[in-house]
Amino acid sequence: MSSNLIVLGNGFDLKCGVRSTFKDFFDNRISKNVESQLDSFYKSIDLRNSYVSLSFNEGDEYNGMIFPDTRYNLIKDANLTFWDLLFVANKNLKQMRYWHNVEQNMLEILREIDLTKNYSNIGHHMINGIPGLRSELKSSIQKSLIKCSILAYYVISKERYRSKKNFDDFLLSELIEFESAFSEFLGEKIHETYEYSYISELLIRKIIGEDNSIDDIEALSFNYTEPSCLRNKITNVHGKLRNNNIIFGIDQDDISTSSLIYKYTKTFRKMVQINKNNGDSVYIKNKNELKNIFFYGHSLSALDYSYFQSIFDYYNLYDSNVSLTFCCSPYGEKTSQDILTEHAGLVANLLEKYGATMNNENHGRNLMHKLMLEGRLTIKEINNL
Repeated sequence: MSSNLIVLGNGFDLKCGVRSTFKDFFDNRISKNVESQLDSFYKSIDLRNSYVSLSFNEGDEYNGMIFPDTRYNLIKDANLTFWDLLFVANKNLKQMRYWHNVEQNMLEILREIDLTKNYSNIGHHMINGIPGLRSELKSSIQKSLIKCSILAYYVISKERYRSKKNFDDFLLSELIEFESAFSEFLGEKIHETYEYSYISELLIRKIIGEDNSIDDIEALSFNYTEPSCLRNKITNVHGKLRNNNIIFGIDQDDISTSSLIYKYTKTFRKMVQINKNNGDSVYIKNKNELKNIFFYGHSLSALDYSYFQSIFDYYNLYDSNVSLTFCCSPYGEKTSQDILTEHAGLVANLLEKYGATMNNENHGRNLMHKLMLEGRLTIKEINNL
């Protein structure tokens, strides 16, 4: 049985030379010209007017202002999804200024949208003499929903939305389209990284150190890739590129299972794939044999906190002998000291949040101190391969 677990995040693939961030994806997907045209549209729309917009399960659209068909051909040719339109429309908001942070921005958007509403024809002020939903939409994100619904009428094929039961159904189907586009992009990037297999194995050996064998590890990966040295020993938490089942979603923490946005959580979206028999079932094991957990390339953000809590609970972190090693590497213009300081803060935040969930409050408060005293907490820098 393996006695080491390695937890991998996107920084692992980046260190291996795979340009696989959401920023890389958007830079490849939305050219400067397309982005400029999107910005121009969002700035020029006057919501005091009525426009033709998305409509669901209807034979025709309600009357409203119509733009020339060719005005937004660049956007149409980019084959964007409704989620792309929403991300760009809201990129200047304070809470979404890092607009490439897809899953966090999904959460911000879903919190503002009432999925009990249809939002059909919200480009129009009145529908059959009855005030439309637009009067209820006050926040910046809610107003962007109107603009995106108007633009979508021109740049998204009617087949993608006319068959949907309602806006919620459409939004989920567009997320699947978005995931498919990312899967295609990532496949191309892996193909371009000719030495990925060699570099990934070299990096894993650096992470686990000379005292551990690569044959004695299993992996839990938040990436969609699969280093060949981990074949059949890796669980891809959010789907695997090889199986074409990549998923995006929000973390389930603080979201009730009765909430309509729960279907957009990673947990739920993974659960509906269970019966596909694709070998991507999420599991962790070796409860009694495990000695070390190594972390590399993960931001340790709240978006994946529920997974870390599950791991620490499963291995009874406080009372066990399991050691945690958090590995990091310099990037950009940051010095080694900058990176170590930054990573130490992330580790402290993670362990403090986990400690707050423990039944024994005293144990929770002294968790990190206990791990350090017992030599079970290490922050390790990895430089050149």
